Amino acid sequence: MPTGSVARKAGVVLTTLVLGAVFAVSLESDSSASSWLARTAVPERSATPDRSDGSQGTGSYRSRWHRDIDSTGSWKSPSAATTTAPTPSTTTTTPSADTTTSSASTTTPSADTTTSSASTTTSTPTSSPTVSQAGASSSPSATTTKQSGTTTSGGLNCAARPSACGYPDATNTGPAAGTTFTKVPSQLTSGPGWAWSTGLDGIRVTGTGAVLSGLDVTGQIIIDAPNVTVKNNIVSVCGDSSDPDVIAVRYMASDPSYRGSNATISHNTLNGTPAGCSYRARSGVRDIYGEAPNVTVDGNNITGTGNGITVEYSGTIVNNWIHQLGHIAGDHHSGISAHGGAAGLLWQHNTVLLYGQVFAGGGGVSGALTVYADFGHAQNVTAQDNLISGGSYVVYGGNSGDSYSTPSTNVKFLSNRFVCGAWLYGPVAAFNASSSGNAWTGNYCDQTKAAVSG
Repeated sequence: MPTGSVARKAGVVLTTLVLGAVFAVSLESDSSASSWLARTAVPERSATPDRSDGSQGTGSYRSRWHRDIDSTGSWKSPSAATTTAPTPSTTTTTPSADTTTSSASTTTPSADTTTSSASTTTSTPTSSPTVSQAGASSSPSATTTKQSGTTTSGGLNCAARPSACGYPDATNTGPAAGTTFTKVPSQLTSGPGWAWSTGLDGIRVTGTGAVLSGLDVTGQIIIDAPNVTVKNNIVSVCGDSSDPDVIAVRYMASDPSYRGSNATISHNTLNGTPAGCSYRARSGVRDIYGEAPNVTVDGNNITGTGNGITVEYSGTIVNNWIHQLGHIAGDHHSGISAHGGAAGLLWQHNTVLLYGQVFAGGGGVSGALTVYADFGHAQNVTAQDNLISGGSYVVYGGNSGDSYSTPSTNVKFLSNRFVCGAWLYGPVAAFNASSSGNAWTGNYCDQTKAAVSG
């Protein structure tokens, strides 16, 4: 096992099932989750599990990065790939993020883009939200899951310039062209439904229906109210040992203080390692307690974070560009991830190109799309028409994790475009297409359109 991998303090022994073989894995714990909970001012909640980053009831850190190692703790030799694939072309580099950087303006956002749609600015308990069952049906309907611009065919070598094939990249994600920005907190510290919190080192949103737009925020955004929209912003977070996220969605059914249901996070630039920062933020977007219903993450440019997007319960992740992740020694990264117990998740038409990054101090990319059984049974996730590369395996299908006991169900990989050869061991791990409701259909190589088998 590489020195410094996911390790900070005490050793933990975890048995991980990967592709039918059981390996004993020596992992180590981290108190970052409890530190973050304390920082975000959760009353008397230092021992409350944070499903999204593996915190146990004691506040220790349970790793779920799922490295592929043998019983001696060494990196496992590559197994035969499940598809024969050409070596990826050197032209598969993603466009530079610099093309989307907007110069901040001192112009105050117009009222129609920042005014909360609700008159109240305090969080009010609401009845339980209706959960959209995206991905929970046995087969997704083309009329309900197909997004505008979705491409399941098109040209070859789309990774070289994703937008040429209709996929997300620097040219079509992030804030709308011409958006002017007000700096937070240097120029503005509050607005309808939100206020800057020095203790959180970021914005806390407590107003039902609040809309945050046209902001250039140096610090995290924490959503604690229902029906919040965060759109057309630049949000930059330099991480630290408390492991903040760039945007955190907090919903807890048992606590009316945390009501971040129906959050919409759209067309923002989310940067977890801004200039001059040496410690990445944890994730671009994260469902903190693993219970947030109906989260929509659409059209964001996400870079510099340890992980791209982690939504656990229900939601739609679509049209995002995830690239150039941030790293601290021992990190193992995912582009889009879920860790068990989902009611319905749809990951569609995202560009997640993670192949080729070199990380110092140990660690690396687990996969572009990862479904694990860490906090419950892996279920109800549909990944469709994504342009993907990188990782020990590019996708993980749910048959591994800290709580794994039975094969994943209703996990589908449909018409995804793999940059073939842009992986360490193969395109897919820990997946059985014959399990109830599972599907592996129409997945193919970016370079040749040859089928990728699961």
